[in-house]
Amino acid sequence: MNDKHNAKVSEPIIKELLEKLGEGWEVNCCLNDSCASIHKEFEKHEWVSIYVPNALEEDASNEEYNTFSMTVFEKYYPQYKTIDEVVEALKYGVYDLIHELEAIELRAKQESN
Repeated sequence: MNDKHNAKVSEPIIKELLEKLGEGWEVNCCLNDSCASIHKEFEKHEWVSIYVPNALEEDASNEEYNTFSMTVFEKYYPQYKTIDEVVEALKYGVYDLIHELEAIELRAKQESN
């Protein structure tokens, strides 16, 4: 972890996520990222990464974020406000989450037409 990750905020969150999400998840903190993260490989080279908050209050100009950002197979980038929302999103597995994200994307396209 680096100073931007703010271990005081991020470490307890990561610990709780690892406990709640189960096997296969591991810490994946890159020093050049603003936020600490965990990830899991679901298929060969198909990863889900979860970037955890590094602050209690958001201040994007100082790279301080209070939300969870997820990268799903480098295609979808949902955001969540709480640990419980992250866990709920993955409750039925990553493929159900992808199906849900695809449906949201399709509705947005239909509404914009």
